[in-house]
Amino acid sequence: MVEGYPVFLTDTCTGCNMCVEVCPTAVLKVDPETKVVAYANRDNCIFCGHCGAICPTESISMFGITPESEENAIKTDPPAVRAVKMARTCRKYHPEPLPKEDLMKALSIAKYSASSSNIRPLHFTVLSRSLMDTLSLSIAKEVSKNPRYSKVAALVEKGIDVIFRGAPHMILMSAPADKAAVAMADASIAGRDIQLNAESMGLGMFWCGFLLAAVASSQELHDICGVPEGHKILMAMGIGRPKVKFARPALRRNLEEGVDITFK
Repeated sequence: MVEGYPVFLTDTCTGCNMCVEVCPTAVLKVDPETKVVAYANRDNCIFCGHCGAICPTESISMFGITPESEENAIKTDPPAVRAVKMARTCRKYHPEPLPKEDLMKALSIAKYSASSSNIRPLHFTVLSRSLMDTLSLSIAKEVSKNPRYSKVAALVEKGIDVIFRGAPHMILMSAPADKAAVAMADASIAGRDIQLNAESMGLGMFWCGFLLAAVASSQELHDICGVPEGHKILMAMGIGRPKVKFARPALRRNLEEGVDITFK
């Protein structure tokens, strides 16, 4: 298996810092002496490929895959395939709230999303930034009880929005508690459809696992979110106008027979 860590072409790197800005785990830095990208903490890499996807000078490769090869591939992809390849989690947003019309348009695609037995149990609750600000520290303290995320509350207290990533809105998908097990698949499908629709509108989205974890362990936080009575929150997604634009698909390892795929 080809090693997946980012490989840098320092001759073409301009030190623009874009890869550093989009890295979710602080793996990269611009070296103050050489003025080009370098590792800050290689072991933190989760192989998401965002650095290679955003680099304006095609200076980062991963898994033996070059930016040029990805760009060439999508030129001949059908539109639906291109949309899936180009979809990216966005963690940097302009703070201005979206018009309600844009939010309605982004959500409206969910009427076409697949639903088990077509029961369509999902309800969508859109949170304002003011309510998100009310929730932020409480969510951070709740998830900080997990040793893996013990530093989250301290970051939020410093004003670093690791919970909502600066997004002006959150979309919560919920369903009646007695239908939650079946509705989870519905929420996953609808969430992806909404993301692709939103990106076609020039918007960005991300999946907010911290909120989901917090409301799963705190009924008080669940209730503050304002979903219909008797509902369980199944999915949470931030949405807004992105501050960053990716140039190409993420550089990801190809699926391999015998490793990722088995034929019986």
